[in-house]
Amino acid sequence: MVSRKEKFMDYIINKFARIIIVPSENVRSMMLRSEKVRADKIKVVPYVYDFSNYDLPDPEKTKGI
Repeated sequence: MVSRKEKFMDYIINKFARIIIVPSENVRSMMLRSEKVRADKIKVVPYVYDFSNYDLPDPEKTKGI
């Protein structure tokens, strides 16, 4: 349950922020629907992971997990 104080602080932040960065389209939709943020203020910047920079796990070590 979200407190009244938390809702008020979200309102203030959303009201005065020039741009709000969110990690997914789902978060953007939630903010538009439940927090009534203007669509032009919200920008989606998805998480980006490049797993080619990492070695594959050792199958022998992962068996014990």
